[in-house]
Amino acid sequence: MLVNRKYGVRFAIIVDETLIKFEIIMEGRIDLGEPDYPSLSPVPCLNQVDSFAEKLLANSDRWNDSSVKSRDLIDLAVQRLKSPIPKEAIEKAEKAYPVIEPLKKAISFFQNNPDYRDKCFMALEIVEPNKIIDGIDLMAEDLCLEKTARTFTENL
Repeated sequence: MLVNRKYGVRFAIIVDETLIKFEIIMEGRIDLGEPDYPSLSPVPCLNQVDSFAEKLLANSDRWNDSSVKSRDLIDLAVQRLKSPIPKEAIEKAEKAYPVIEPLKKAISFFQNNPDYRDKCFMALEIVEPNKIIDGIDLMAEDLCLEKTARTFTENL
């Protein structure tokens, strides 16, 4: 089903029996840099700085909405496993509105609520929660926050 809104288009794709939600949006909060062209697709994609900036903004918008299951924070954690959050991404996002304080709040909430974490991992079908916690802890360290007290299953 194709959903067309004034700011973008959303639709689902099935690849190898896996449902992928696809979204093309018009960004109005920040100016985007030159796109990346990954080898797997001819479609221009967000570069690393813009990808982080967009996720920081999304996290600021939705971190306190439990129905979202912390997906933006989890996406940031996965990105953080590969690279520190670029200073340029923070500066770019903060021109639109604050992102670091909401990120700290999101991390602290996620760290201090193991039952909620488990619900997020289940809902988002995350099979290696320990890797997500690794990324969360890297961001926590970057922001001078404590590491996560892991549950038994998060240590596996």
